[in-house]
Amino acid sequence: MQRNHQELLYRSQINKAIRYILANLNQDIQLEDISKEAGFSPFHFHRIFSAFVGETPGGYIRRIRIERSVHYLQQSDRSITEIAFQMGFESHSAYTKAFHQYYRSSPSEIRRQKHLPNPKTYTQTHSEKRREMIQPRIVELEDRRVMYVEAKGLIDNQFNQAADRAFNVVCGYLTRNHKWNQVGECLGICPDDPVSTPPEECTYLGGFILKPGADIQENREIQIMVLKGGNYAVFRHTGPYETLWQTWNAIYRDWLPSSGLKLRDELPYEVYLDDKHKVSPEKLRTDIYIAIE
Repeated sequence: MQRNHQELLYRSQINKAIRYILANLNQDIQLEDISKEAGFSPFHFHRIFSAFVGETPGGYIRRIRIERSVHYLQQSDRSITEIAFQMGFESHSAYTKAFHQYYRSSPSEIRRQKHLPNPKTYTQTHSEKRREMIQPRIVELEDRRVMYVEAKGLIDNQFNQAADRAFNVVCGYLTRNHKWNQVGECLGICPDDPVSTPPEECTYLGGFILKPGADIQENREIQIMVLKGGNYAVFRHTGPYETLWQTWNAIYRDWLPSSGLKLRDELPYEVYLDDKHKVSPEKLRTDIYIAIE
């Protein structure tokens, strides 16, 4: 009963976010504004939204804007540039690009048509079927230094190519400088919110946790950051990296509402326990770290 109550509460909060989006489609919608309306922390909101809705907030906003723009294209004489700005796009070209990705036609072609266009097939990224409730282990960690390389590009909701680019650079550095003995766990962090950041600009940080006393300095490509310590819920995912979203969704959609725990404003991250070149995809183990109070 408690779980159902908490899930209903989360769904109610997500509905508040959706109502806010729909009422402000022609405005510059920021993640902080949507998350505040919904009562969630900006650090975790877009993952909670994605888990419940099946789309990122940014993807949802773009889709609704594009679908609504068809009405103005076919029922008004406003210019395409005017419609682009009215629907919250920053330029004619940004609108046209997004429109073509969704309808596989240009706005001018749709304007000439008498019937509604067929949109790109949209598939929910999660199943409503309940899985067995996943349970984390709770750990307390100290602050840890991380060396990482930044790469950009979210393609089909996957960072696989960006991750490969990042790790090629960081692993090359460690090999050339004989510093593999100074690093520990391999990890990945996705810090950007997909509301205000286009998919091609979304950032992936790939790197390694440094061992105490490690002598690795920043340079043109290698950067250093500190992961804040504290309590973390750690979830084990076993399987291909392409299916990691299933565990992420289960965390935010199924586990979090029923856990009674509060999240801290720290970025979650993934720790890759196996070498994908040596372990078959179905046996790859990944731990997902979520900061909790």
